[in-house]
Amino acid sequence: MPDLLSPDEAAPLLCAGITVYNSLRNAGARPGDLVAIHGIGGLGHLGLQYARQMGFRTVAIGRGRDKEPMAKKLGAHDYLDFDAGSPVEALQTLGGARVILATAPDSQAMSSLIEGVGPGGTLLVIGATVEPLSISPAQLLGGANPEPGLRRCAAVQRADRSTLDDRPLPARQGRAGLRPDAQRAGPVPGGAHHGHIPYRERILEFMHCGILSG
Repeated sequence: MPDLLSPDEAAPLLCAGITVYNSLRNAGARPGDLVAIHGIGGLGHLGLQYARQMGFRTVAIGRGRDKEPMAKKLGAHDYLDFDAGSPVEALQTLGGARVILATAPDSQAMSSLIEGVGPGGTLLVIGATVEPLSISPAQLLGGANPEPGLRRCAAVQRADRSTLDDRPLPARQGRAGLRPDAQRAGPVPGGAHHGHIPYRERILEFMHCGILSG
């Protein structure tokens, strides 16, 4: 592990970092292409940094103007607020996204973003949700009145674990100045297990009590 990264900073890179980095690396976008990151949480805040470092025209899509300063600090050139209206029109005005990386687990929001994908682009889904997407074949082919030869989306993709390569990740990203927003919690009351309740099922309880935040 490089000295530039503390264990607290390196750990998220080997989980959320691998997911987001490899998704963008294999999405087919080139430097200068428009790449939108939907969601500015654990996955999205890293996605913004990766996208900017990779030379993409980076657009953040979130909810609420309060997230705009953080999104731009992380590397976004533009910020689109879902609460102020659908970001699709703004993405279309910019020429359409080559890639929209959907990190927020909101199927309705993901589905609506397909209209913001540019010709030949991709809506890449890594936000986990059990709700189905609502996307019609007409939307994939360019909307209700597609232009001749226009194909909006080659596929709605999900991350392919066979492409994951985490070996050089921490060293490269440490040198690039990329940092996750990592927090260290104090000792967990009751240890890893409290009675018969597993630790993972108490995470929301810890967040509610202020032991963890996220």
